[in-house]
Amino acid sequence: MKIIFSSILFLLFFLAVKGQNKIEYIEGRVSYISSQNVYVKFKTTDGILVGDTLFKKEDQIFKAVLKVNSISSISCVGEYLFSGQLNISDLLYAKISIKKEETKPPADVVGDTILAIESKNIQSTDEKRKPKSKILGHVSAASYSSFSSENNSGFMRMRYSLALKKMNISKSKLSAETYINFSHKTAEWNEIKDNIYNGLKIYNLNLRYDFSKESYLLIGRKINSELSNVGAIDGLQMQKNFKAVNVGGFIGSRPDYSDYSFNFNMMQYGAYLAWKIDKPKNTIRNTFAFIEQRNNKEIDRRFAYLQHRSNFKKLYVFGSLEADLYKMLNGESQNTVSLTSFYFRTRYRFTPKLSLSASYDARKNVLYYETFKNLLDSIIDSEVRQGYRLRLYYRPSQKLSMGFSGGYRFRKTDPQPAYNLIAFFNYYKLPLWDLNASLTATYLQTTYMSAGIYALRLQKSLASDKLFLALNYRYLNGLYNRYEQKLIQSYVELSVDWKVYQKMYFSLNYELGINTTYNENHVYFRLSKKF
Repeated sequence: MKIIFSSILFLLFFLAVKGQNKIEYIEGRVSYISSQNVYVKFKTTDGILVGDTLFKKEDQIFKAVLKVNSISSISCVGEYLFSGQLNISDLLYAKISIKKEETKPPADVVGDTILAIESKNIQSTDEKRKPKSKILGHVSAASYSSFSSENNSGFMRMRYSLALKKMNISKSKLSAETYINFSHKTAEWNEIKDNIYNGLKIYNLNLRYDFSKESYLLIGRKINSELSNVGAIDGLQMQKNFKAVNVGGFIGSRPDYSDYSFNFNMMQYGAYLAWKIDKPKNTIRNTFAFIEQRNNKEIDRRFAYLQHRSNFKKLYVFGSLEADLYKMLNGESQNTVSLTSFYFRTRYRFTPKLSLSASYDARKNVLYYETFKNLLDSIIDSEVRQGYRLRLYYRPSQKLSMGFSGGYRFRKTDPQPAYNLIAFFNYYKLPLWDLNASLTATYLQTTYMSAGIYALRLQKSLASDKLFLALNYRYLNGLYNRYEQKLIQSYVELSVDWKVYQKMYFSLNYELGINTTYNENHVYFRLSKKF
């Protein structure tokens, strides 16, 4: 009887386990970190949903670190669930549920039953193939006020923002995107009445149609990620993707240089070729583009653009180059090649705790021959500005990080070069007080001013990381070189960041600036809703 009873229990347990979904952890690596989001690359994101949690494994324990906000086929974009910090190439895990295989219908099921099952399966497959409709974005209202004891002067500026991205409208291949800001000073409303674009800034406004995963057509205003140096494009953009090569082009206009409005007299068009290599441990991407810009049908600028980006296990490299192909000299046009700008940046991660970054920047002022043709030649500065930057980052533990950076910039005609030195120290979760502390020291030297700036920031999280309180103190001791005049300032800032509920956020900042002769008061308020 014991054997029979045990056998029955084992059979019941086996059937119960078999009926449950299997839990599995899949791994991905941090590929990019912005000020608000963290990008994580997976081999596939099948089974990961918006709102899921990503984990970091520490001492065989899975610690929740990110909440997934958006998903592509191989990557996720998430926001921090804690006040720590992640690094490029950190290993993260997603917990997915693998459903059991459906039981096959008996072989003797015939007729309408089989037809019904097949019809349901076909319908289910078609529904899965349809793109899912998603909406992402935020809306916010903010105000910035400044009051000074000097002459009792002050002002208030209001700012409203809307960012919205509707993907696959009604499960179609059509998507829409917009990012609009409207700001104004309360006492300067007449400027808005004279020209709405003095307050209204449209950074993004477009419709996109995806013919397939390999090609799309876009109409409206959009910065093309393959041509970031070109800026916003108002018009048509099209791209066709092949296995390792992307080919695209655009035609339209540029935003007006004075108020960022639409100006269809400033036409531009161009084409680009991008080729890439994607491997598990490294990615390489190169882009070559040709662009011509006009003003009232006359050539304003013609140039070529080259961009390179590569990311290996420990090494990251980025470089860009612009070469002008057109020149106007003494009223005559010339087809020449002149290097306009060059930028190079690299980062090497010696260990997960230690990394070194370096960059070089060489730029000339861009000459738009039609737009600025009335300016005197003597005003146009075509001399190359060059700059170097070096950054060392060290994180000996999860709670402690420190680093040093330095920048050097010069031009032959400058009386003296400009440089800055920055040292920083961060400690996460101080003992006893459970505070996050940051200490920064900066020294800068320019033609006009030399100064030392010292800052301390203390932050405390409350209510399960839904409420953040911060205290900042900043001290500046400077000297105006030309007038031998001292400048001493102290700033005290109190800030509150509160996650009211779900995706509603509230921010309040107050800053008191203490100068030798007068005081300044700054108040910043922001209310935002993500969706």
